[in-house]
Amino acid sequence: MDLTWGLGHLVEELDTSEIFVTTGRYSVAGDIHQIMLSFPRLRSLRTGFIDPLLEYFAEYPPLRHLSYGCRSPTSKDLDWVRRRKLPSLEIEFSNLVRAISKPLPRLESVRNLALCFKPPERFDWPEHLHEVWTRSLAEIVDSCSNITSLRLFDPNCPNYPHFLSLLSHPALLTSLALDCDDLASAYGIQCGPVLRRFTNLQYLDLCKGTISTFPSTYLSQLTKLTTLRLGLDAHILLRDEDLLNLVEGPTKLPALQHLVLDCFNGRMGRRVEPDEEVADVYSGLEEDGWKWPDFGNFTKGGLANFFRACRDSGVSVKRGGGDFDELQVESAYYLELANRTVLWCFQHRSLDGLVNGMSHFAHIPLETVDPQNLKLTIVDDPETKWFKLGLE
Repeated sequence: MDLTWGLGHLVEELDTSEIFVTTGRYSVAGDIHQIMLSFPRLRSLRTGFIDPLLEYFAEYPPLRHLSYGCRSPTSKDLDWVRRRKLPSLEIEFSNLVRAISKPLPRLESVRNLALCFKPPERFDWPEHLHEVWTRSLAEIVDSCSNITSLRLFDPNCPNYPHFLSLLSHPALLTSLALDCDDLASAYGIQCGPVLRRFTNLQYLDLCKGTISTFPSTYLSQLTKLTTLRLGLDAHILLRDEDLLNLVEGPTKLPALQHLVLDCFNGRMGRRVEPDEEVADVYSGLEEDGWKWPDFGNFTKGGLANFFRACRDSGVSVKRGGGDFDELQVESAYYLELANRTVLWCFQHRSLDGLVNGMSHFAHIPLETVDPQNLKLTIVDDPETKWFKLGLE
């Protein structure tokens, strides 16, 4: 990799994780060291799999954030972090961390810490899943005596309640994120009772399975919590009243200002134009970024009451950076579904699309419609700032 000093001098963030992806040691020792020396102003680096860390980074630019991959974190790697005085650290580990040689260095500079379990595709899962999140990992968190932010990630077996109960200084944290992939089973990992220990949290991010019914009974004790995010499918065990009680009544969260609902997984995508050809309605919706929101156990009426209560209490509700609620996403999805179905019927001179989607088109008297003599109608819809297509 041959870069001029002038170009490297402009780079402050670098990600080489797509290069160093193997779970074996990078074979050409020293090469990455030479690459890094080409970026004297580097502040943020994601290396990918570099094991051991110390071997390649004897000297380095003044980093503020480091993300690196390894089999298991070692005392030598952590001591390198200590000497570099990094304020932000992410460790992606691929093996079970059963023990780390003592004594562990004190990582007094680390304010933000992320521990991410990234096992190889063929991984021999332990009989007891709690072996992933061990006391040794908890000791790494405890070694960060000035930590304020902690993020955990596990793709398959996030036994976070056990791990969080091992932490010695939960009151240090103002931000906690519990993350996972789309779990096949989300039972037995509810974190409700243990979250009471984190009395100074201002930001809390919960994933599927970590939040249980009656969440207000424990979240209301987090008196400084201003932002709550529910990640993908985190609502799977919740009911209408569980959300409502977060923002009104005696169990409302006293400091809550922002709710980020990324749990329903609905998406608004590109809208079809009246002159576009529609080959397949549902595959076209998916290709253009549309996804119907999954409300789980929630009713539409319950969600409407919840969004109203949020407005009344001054709590902002967002999803993916937007200010609209998921009911609007569902309405937009059904409008797009209807428009594409109408177009398909018009272009193919067939009513099969209306018959197959009868629940959405039950109001249309199909017996009076001749598929061979269809006329397409376009009506502006001021409410959605779009249009509705129809057939005559």
